[in-house]
Amino acid sequence: WLPGSGHPGPGVCGARWVARGVGGRFGGPGMYGMRVHRAVLESGVPESGCTVHLCDPGYDTGPVVLRRRCPVLAGDTPESLAERVFSLELDAYPEALQLLIGRGGMG
Repeated sequence: WLPGSGHPGPGVCGARWVARGVGGRFGGPGMYGMRVHRAVLESGVPESGCTVHLCDPGYDTGPVVLRRRCPVLAGDTPESLAERVFSLELDAYPEALQLLIGRGGMG
């Protein structure tokens, strides 16, 4: 996924919204954009964030490169949570790429 796009893009990294400790509950087919943020808020979990992972033939199943978390705040709306998560993504992508370069690639 490209940051904030909700659509697959070229390349080897992806991101999906996650809530700590829920095992990918908010990823998968059809779960992108505001749908994810609404689901996170409706579930009552205390954290959300993003996961950058390598792409594979599955949907949100590639090996995780890194995760970043943010709190879900009282009074959050899907839009306010989306802004906080998107901010994490903007930092997570370059950091993940640096990690992969440091490992000598992605394979």
